[in-house]
Amino acid sequence: MMRDPAALERARSVPLSEVAAKRLRLVKAGREFKACCPFHDEKSPSFFINDRKGFFHCFGCGAHGDVIDLLRRLDGLDFAAAVEALSGERPALRRNTALDFERRMMAATEEYTAAAGRGWEPDEDERARMEHARAIWFNARPIAGTVAETYLRWRGIRLPLPPTLRFAPALWHATARREFPALVAAMQDGAGTITAVQRIYLTPDGRGKLDVKPRKKGKGPMRDGAVRLARPGRVLGLAEGIETALSARQIYSLPVWSANGAGRMHSVALPDCVEHVVVFADAGETGIAAAQRAADLFAGRGLLVDIEAPLEGDWNDALMGRGAVAA
Repeated sequence: MMRDPAALERARSVPLSEVAAKRLRLVKAGREFKACCPFHDEKSPSFFINDRKGFFHCFGCGAHGDVIDLLRRLDGLDFAAAVEALSGERPALRRNTALDFERRMMAATEEYTAAAGRGWEPDEDERARMEHARAIWFNARPIAGTVAETYLRWRGIRLPLPPTLRFAPALWHATARREFPALVAAMQDGAGTITAVQRIYLTPDGRGKLDVKPRKKGKGPMRDGAVRLARPGRVLGLAEGIETALSARQIYSLPVWSANGAGRMHSVALPDCVEHVVVFADAGETGIAAAQRAADLFAGRGLLVDIEAPLEGDWNDALMGRGAVAA
């Protein structure tokens, strides 16, 4: 569902400590506040609030979110009611008719069931592509200090980079019939097995993608896989690409995985620990439609689902617009 950006901005501007102080006993801890977690039993405080960064986190149970998430969980409100309570204005939501929602939900459920029923035993062609992908991965080097790290820093990413990202100094490009430097990302299926890689071809100095087509390309059967850019928790974000996933993670302080394509977000296998999925869509009809498709599927499986989209462009555009600059 789509939200009113103005109402959301007003709601998220309310300090977390202001909301929590009415319901919890807060203790000042440096620049943060701490309290006993309201979401699980504990004697020593492990629940922390950071007003400057705009999130809460419990180191005991993993509960995490912004001021809207906190109010929803504390008072048992739905998303719209929480935004209204915080901002004084109910957000405009694009609602589907019950019939349309049921139709799309049934289609998504049937699609998921059919995919699960096919099983994932690779055929001969899949096995060959999988082995090729793994060879690329294991021949790549750690990303630290490489052109691939330079590229991500140039895109405004300041986070520590995960071990699922590597660098290949000379990777074959079939169309150009030459070798180029490339960022290599491991795609892991639901069981955690590397079945494919994503390759992003880079300029020699890392300050952008190479001017070659295609600039990025997958290798191997992607199945229900994703690039796991952070350890999953109760809340997990999904985004279209590596740069957008890392950007959303940096903005929201949530674990986010890359599906490697808008049309693949609905097919990603989620760990059992996940209860709440945040789908980080690109702006525009195509991105929102793909996000809605994924949201319908995950909601049909009993998960709490939110869709977040920037006003324009993608989440890396949003990050760069917030003042992130190249190293």
